[in-house]
Amino acid sequence: MRSHSQFAPFTPDLVQAILARYVDIVDDPQSLFACSATPLPVCLWVNPIKSNPSVLLSNLTNLGISLESVPWMSGAFRTDDWRSPGQTLAFTAG
Repeated sequence: MRSHSQFAPFTPDLVQAILARYVDIVDDPQSLFACSATPLPVCLWVNPIKSNPSVLLSNLTNLGISLESVPWMSGAFRTDDWRSPGQTLAFTAG
């Protein structure tokens, strides 16, 4: 199996080259390009064995991160405010 470091980095030119392949087969290529440039929200789920949703919600709110509940999954949240979750204690602690 190839490691992550063996793959070419996704440079803007590479992304444009990949998306260019779809120009002839999608109805609205500009919408596809705009959609591909839109960052996805960070989504997370609280493991009830390790914590509970109210504790996580309180801790992240104190860090200035607003969370929105995911209606179809108990203890799951999404946010557009947390671009680097791996750099916080809450994330690394699990």
